[in-house]
Amino acid sequence: MGFQRVPETVSVTIVFRCVNKEVSNIYYAEKAGGYSLSDIQGLAAEVDANVAPNFAALMSVDDAYLRTEVKGLDAEFDLSASVNTSTVIGSLGADPQPNNVSFCVSQRSGLSGRSARGRVYICGLPTNVMKTTPYGDENKLTLAAANAYVGVVDGARITIDNFTTWNPVLVSRYANGTKRTEAITFPWVSSDFTTQLVATRRNRIR
Repeated sequence: MGFQRVPETVSVTIVFRCVNKEVSNIYYAEKAGGYSLSDIQGLAAEVDANVAPNFAALMSVDDAYLRTEVKGLDAEFDLSASVNTSTVIGSLGADPQPNNVSFCVSQRSGLSGRSARGRVYICGLPTNVMKTTPYGDENKLTLAAANAYVGVVDGARITIDNFTTWNPVLVSRYANGTKRTEAITFPWVSSDFTTQLVATRRNRIR
């Protein structure tokens, strides 16, 4: 896909190692008036220290958090930073699920319409977060696990929101199936889940 400008906005990519493959979650942050290299470096360090290890605490010991990358989206050739000070192995002793087995957390803007919401596919699910009873519910996370994953995703939102003048946002690149000339953003105000059923990200299995 050709370059599409997202004004005053950066991507925040949290990179994990899951079953010997790098996978990631991507968030977005906006800074009114634009950003400098020090702004980007500071945001990367903040997420690396205060968000990413919380995900590792809910991952199998066979998985790990690797680094946080922040990249400017305002220009085709933009500023970037990568921080890996808080690299850590997952905390849970159970075996990991295959990489394509994910839990979907919904990001909300408080507005209606598909463009005004986002989703995060949680990777590194250990086997012990799945329900075992009643029969037929084995494809669902326990309620405690679902709430915990929503908590760490919303923790990313809160961390971005509390760090200097950055604001957590959702990025919309298309409208009615047509690519926008420039992407637009919506405020990210809350997180939730719609089902305890696991989802899939098929491209993560290879």
